[in-house]
Amino acid sequence: METWVSISTKPLKDQVELDKMPLGDNWKQAASSIVDWRSEAVELRFGQHYQQAEASDDENPGVIIARQRIPAKNLSEEKECPICVEPKALAKFPIFSITPTCVHPPEACLECLKVAIRTELNSRHWKDIRCPECRELLEYVDVQRYADDATFSRYENLALRAAMHQADNFIWCAGGCGSGQIHETGAEQPIVICLHCSGRSCFTHEVAWHDGLTCEEFDSLLADPENFRSRIEVENAAVDEEEARRRAQDAVDHALAGRLAADQEAEERARVERDKQARRKAAEAAERARKTAARRKKEDEQSMATMNRTTKKCPGCSWAIEKNSGCSHMTCTYTLPLGGPIVPTRGLGALRLRCGAYLRLDSQFAGLKCRFEFCWGCYRRWGACRNIQCTGPTAS
Repeated sequence: METWVSISTKPLKDQVELDKMPLGDNWKQAASSIVDWRSEAVELRFGQHYQQAEASDDENPGVIIARQRIPAKNLSEEKECPICVEPKALAKFPIFSITPTCVHPPEACLECLKVAIRTELNSRHWKDIRCPECRELLEYVDVQRYADDATFSRYENLALRAAMHQADNFIWCAGGCGSGQIHETGAEQPIVICLHCSGRSCFTHEVAWHDGLTCEEFDSLLADPENFRSRIEVENAAVDEEEARRRAQDAVDHALAGRLAADQEAEERARVERDKQARRKAAEAAERARKTAARRKKEDEQSMATMNRTTKKCPGCSWAIEKNSGCSHMTCTYTLPLGGPIVPTRGLGALRLRCGAYLRLDSQFAGLKCRFEFCWGCYRRWGACRNIQCTGPTAS
């Protein structure tokens, strides 16, 4: 049986890994064949070596990735990028694997890799950036290493906004200035004053502050704008009743007293007129708010009717989908928000989607896409139909 030994130098700055050599009876001759690498001025660079692993009877062959130093002259060759189909120098390609989980040599050039990351960020969720060759997820450091400055800046901004939005009592300014802050008192004191633009927002409804209405009154206005009466209107009605009673009493007093000074009457008339004008303005403001809410409700109802007429709900997540062209194969791309169309089940560690699947309550699943595939014609799972021209359920 032939014996093999691995011979290597000390782990110095410019270490070279020597190939395995057979160790037979004449081991001195084998050792003398080792070249003194210190005497040769060889420029080395880091790289990766991909080797097919030997497979046993019950295992599939895998890939062994070993980091080693490569002579610089080997990196001066050219190879063709499978994406842009252009021959480029090896220096234009990644030296290491694109992600730590990739088990293939990097074939795409650095420029195509930048374009792929930018395209993924524009069309997918920011946490779903994948390797263009094997679709492995890219981590933060991978995007930082291969993306251009503008793309990474946008990626980093999206990551920051997502992290901040998960903080307790955090709210973005409803004025659109792009600023956000922690509102310590939460819904107990719902008025949030922006530290950047001084605009006022409602913490409960995440809209600009509804002047003249409490959060409870604003909820009532949204629910029934036609019959809504605000606190100001109720108070004005009580003031009107009190004013009528007082004026009746004044009339009695006038009759008993017989006269009132002219200046007192003029002052009273002026006060009554001021109060009347103030109540009229408040009533007009409440009427405008009622009409606006009624119009919005009507528009929402019309939009909902149009959506129900032109869309179908995804069987997986119940999100409305509109089909304007193409075949009957539909894939839902709705991003499932935690707290959306999912209900807690089986303790505090899992969520159950409407399609029956379970989802762990980990922050890494926030923004997960539905990806349920179904047939637009017969409304069944795509695996049960697979007819791209299906127009409806077939007769059994």
